Order: sequence, then structure tokens, then C-alpha cells
Amino acid sequence: MKTAIELIERGTVKEFEEAYGGQTSMLQDLVTDSMGLFRGTLLHYAVNYRKLSFVKYFVALGADIESTLGTGHTPLYEAILSRSTTIAQYLMEQGANIHTKDRNNRTLFYALVQMRYGDRSTTKIKLLKFLLSLDLDINERDNWGRTVLYELLRWNEPKVLNALLEGGADLQISDRYGYTPLHIAAGNGWPEICQILLKQGVPINATNQYGWTALDIARINQSKQTIAFFEAAHANEANTSIVQLMTKLMAGQVDNLLPLLKKADHLNYYNYDKMSLLNLCIRGDQDELAKEILNKKNVIIEGALGMACIRQNTKLVQLLLERGADPNEKQAGCSPLYNLFIFPNTKNTVGVLQLLLKYGAVFDPEETNFRGRLGDLIQKVKDQTINNLLEIKD
Repeated sequence: MKTAIELIERGTVKEFEEAYGGQTSMLQDLVTDSMGLFRGTLLHYAVNYRKLSFVKYFVALGADIESTLGTGHTPLYEAILSRSTTIAQYLMEQGANIHTKDRNNRTLFYALVQMRYGDRSTTKIKLLKFLLSLDLDINERDNWGRTVLYELLRWNEPKVLNALLEGGADLQISDRYGYTPLHIAAGNGWPEICQILLKQGVPINATNQYGWTALDIARINQSKQTIAFFEAAHANEANTSIVQLMTKLMAGQVDNLLPLLKKADHLNYYNYDKMSLLNLCIRGDQDELAKEILNKKNVIIEGALGMACIRQNTKLVQLLLERGADPNEKQAGCSPLYNLFIFPNTKNTVGVLQLLLKYGAVFDPEETNFRGRLGDLIQKVKDQTINNLLEIKD
């Protein structure tokens, strides 16, 4: 017999009723329980497969229209992700909260950024206009102080930018690190987008909280066309030792970086993509640089442990834990344990796991994120030592 999820994807409501309708207790459990890779309810799956008939069927059976995935997404959020305004409209008619937010305090507008299908500019603009018709605030900020404008500037889509401007997107803003939309466009390497922003009155020499201009960001990310664009416009640049260091780090030119690092008065820098200098060093396997940063006073280590776990870097994990890193701190919804099993490498995984557990990491097999349930990720490793450490029974 086909599973419930398979019937939603490739079957009909009639077939589903024939399979499960006579089993009242099981049917009720199916409607309310979470299942599958992302621990979604059947209503979530019906929305994802854009099956309005199943959506109506499950709502009639009492499905919770505000239930959330491990990502924090409600069925309404998923409807926008799946570009179905018809299903979204139906869910709203049933009382779905249009002000729903994910775990990063992001509104329905952010579904445009994560959209699964039809990610052409025309599709985004259509959905943008639909969301604007709901009188949602296009300038509402997330946990990083960013609006949806910031995230949509990841793509070189002038038509989408113009639609955002027509919808009232504010350009005279900055996020928690002082980055403006122009910094983001420069970092992503979109000179045409930069030109549109400048024509709208965005100051070309606006600086973030570190004193960096858009030209500095373009240099760090080595976008030749964008650098040429700003140089032709006679833009200013700070070109500090940290800018030089980050430029070399991003380019993989790692020789002689310690002298540049030692010139810095502090090291709590974040790039335009919200990654700290420490995390950039860890991601690039630059252990000596990372250790040098950690030897400085008042260094913020937020997110560093999670990055070290992704890299399976036993030495840095130990150093970070010794410096007081929280073994249960979640970044983007992922605990260090979850990060450890995103790309497991049995050579180092056991050692890192032992360290995390020694310092108090709490194992929650039901923790769910973009790769599914943590318990399932660990089962795929098939390592008895790991199972014993986590007290997982066969």
C-alpha cells in the first residue's frame, strides 16, 4: 500500500479515503502527527505538492493550519514557497495568520527568497504583488535588522528590485552591522543593481559600523566589474588592514596574514553575508588565524562552535569550548550537534562528539532542520561508537 505522503503526491482524496478512511484513530493520528524528512504534517505535504483538494480535506479533518515544520514554516508560508496563491488564499480564508514568522523573525515576504519552483523574476514579482495586497509591511526587519530587500539583492534581478521599490521598500536603511542595500549589491557583484540604487539616492560612500564603503565590500569579494563601476564613480574606500586581510582570506591568499591581523584594534568584524571574521577563518581551515583571534580580548564567538563542528575541527572545537562556547547554542536553528552530522566524517566526528557531550551538549533526536531530523542523520552514519555515546539503542 502506498504511504500517506505518496498518496498525496500521486493519488486522489478518494484513494486516500479508501486506504485510511475506515481507520478513524489512525487517520486522526496521521492528520496531527509530524512525519517525513522535515517533520511536517500531512497538511504541509499537501501544500508542498500544491494539492488543493487534499488541503481542503485535511483542514476539514481538523488539521492545525498554524502547525510548523522544523524550519518554523506554517502551511501558509509553505504555500508561498510553493508559489500557490490559490492555496494561500484558501488558508487565509480558514483563518491562517498572515503575520506568521519563521524562527529568524522573517515574514511571508522571505518565502520569495527561498521559493522552490519557478524562481524567475516574473514569478517573484507576481507573488510580491500578492503579498503587498495583504497590507504586510515590506520593511519589517528580521533578527539581523534586515528587510526582504537585502535578501532579494542576492540575485541580479533589476525587475524584482523595481517591483520592491514600487511596493515601498526603504533604501535608506542599515542592518545591525551597518550594512546598507548598496553594500549587499556590491558584495554580490551586481553593478547594474548598484546603479539603480544610486539613481534612487542611496549615498555611494555610506559606511558600515567598521567604516567600510561599498567599494571596500566589492574588493573583499573580488568582483572586478563592481570594483570598476565604483572606481569610475570615484567612490571612497577605507582599505584598512582588516579589509586587506578579509580580501586575501576570501581569495585563499593566506600567507602573511598574521601581521595584518595584529594591526587590528578589535576583531569582531562581520562580512556582508553576516559571517564573522572568526567564522571565516574556521570555514577556511585557517587554524592559526582563528587561534590568534581567540587570544584577543572580548572576541565574540557567536556561531563559531557550530562552524567548527561543520568543519569537524577537533582542536578548534576544544579551544572554543574551553573559552566558554555554549555547546547547545543554536545558529540558524541548528545546534552544534546538528552541525556535526550535516557532513559527518567518521575520522573526526567521534572526537568532536565526545567533546560536546563532555561540556554538556544535549542530544535531541527530534531536532529538525534543512537536512531533516537529527536522529535520522545519525542513523545514516551507522557508527556503533556514536550510537553508544548518544545511548541510541538498535
